[in-house]
Parts: sequence; structure tokens; C-alpha cells
Amino acid sequence: MGVAMLIRPFAIGLGLTTAFALWLVRRDLAKRRRVILVSALLLGNAVAVLPWEAWAYTHTGQIVVLGKGGAGSMRDGLTFGINSKNYREANNLPSDIKEVMSNLEARLGPTDSAAVTARAVIAEARQRPFAMTKLFLLKAARSWYGTDSFRKEGWILLIQVLYLLVFSWSLHRVWRKGREARLFTIGVFTFVFYFWVMSIVGATLLRFTVPVTGLLFVLMSGAFSQSKQESTTLDQLPGS
Repeated sequence: MGVAMLIRPFAIGLGLTTAFALWLVRRDLAKRRRVILVSALLLGNAVAVLPWEAWAYTHTGQIVVLGKGGAGSMRDGLTFGINSKNYREANNLPSDIKEVMSNLEARLGPTDSAAVTARAVIAEARQRPFAMTKLFLLKAARSWYGTDSFRKEGWILLIQVLYLLVFSWSLHRVWRKGREARLFTIGVFTFVFYFWVMSIVGATLLRFTVPVTGLLFVLMSGAFSQSKQESTTLDQLPGS
């Protein structure tokens, strides 16, 4: 996971997410044992990342947290509806959302600071809470179907809704299969939630939630499989 962070800074919180999932689902282990495992996992992250961090500091004199593109991605995720970039198709976003985007663009300017971006969002939310809420709900939804060019989003949304129905059915089936299945489901959704939140915070595109879609498909296989309890029940039927 530390290597993944070096390849793609988007994975910056993946180690902490895994540590949280480990702590949450391995309740069968003693607390001391879980502390050791979590510490080892985070130490492994550090061992992979710190040599590059040290190299970057010696060459730039600055602490570079895996990369400098985070603020730009956040900015684009807040203003995508008003910046065509000469390749984005026209959109029909509500006027109040576009107004908020314009205000945020004016507040941010050419900043490359995540802290400045966060302060601009907070200031705008205080002045226009309803419009900002709509913007973040839109960002939450677009994380599952949005493209950088706005092309084919209607078709993608249709496909994703069909997937969502199957995933919901699978979740219902798996959750009823006992403790181990529920712990696995909690682990899956810990990672899904991380990638979803990172997409909302950043550029808000489908490609950032694609990595965890495969985990949701694993739930489908669990929905069709038989648990030990179900198998025992079937074996007890007459004629089995």
C-alpha cells in the first residue's frame, strides 16, 4: 500500500483505512495483538514512503506529501461546471450551483493550497449553505458516473443504477449469512467509503471509484453461495 501511495497519491489514506478495517473486523483478536498488527501495517507504509519523502525534501527544501496535485484536483472538483477546458460538453447544472462554483473560483484564484481551498469552501458554505449542500450531493452522485468530458454520463448512470440494484440485493443476502459474512461486508464498505470520500473531495470522477467496484462484485458471489448453516439445513431435508 505504501508503494501504491507513491504511484498514485490518491491512495494516501489507504493504509489508515486498512488499519481501521483490521481493527474493526478482527474483534476475535486481543486488543494488544490488534495494536501490533495495525502498527506493523502503518510501519510498512512508512518504510515504503519515507525514502522518497526524504529525497524530495533534499531536492526541494519542502515537505511534499506524495505530490502537489491535490489542491488542483480539489479546485477542479468545485468548479467543473463552469470550466469547459475546451473539451467538456455543455451541462445543464442548476443556476445556484453554477453561482457557487463561480464564487469559489473567485475565492480560490490560482491557489495550489489545500488549506486555502478548505477555507474557501467553509466561507461559501456559511453564506450559501443550501446551494453548497446541493453541490456536494451532486459531487457524491457524480463519483459513480461522472466523466471529465461529461460525455456518455446518461448511459453510465443507467448502467450504474442497474449495478446498484444488484449490489443492494447482494448486500441484503450476504448480511443474513452470519458474522463472518457481515465482517467481510463491513471491510468491503470501509474501502468503498474511503474511495468515495476521496472522489468527493477531489475531482469527483467515476475513475476514482472504479477500483472498489470490483469489491462490490465480490458481494454478488457471496449472495449466490451457500453458508454453512444453509448447507446444513439443506442436508437435513428429506431425500438429501
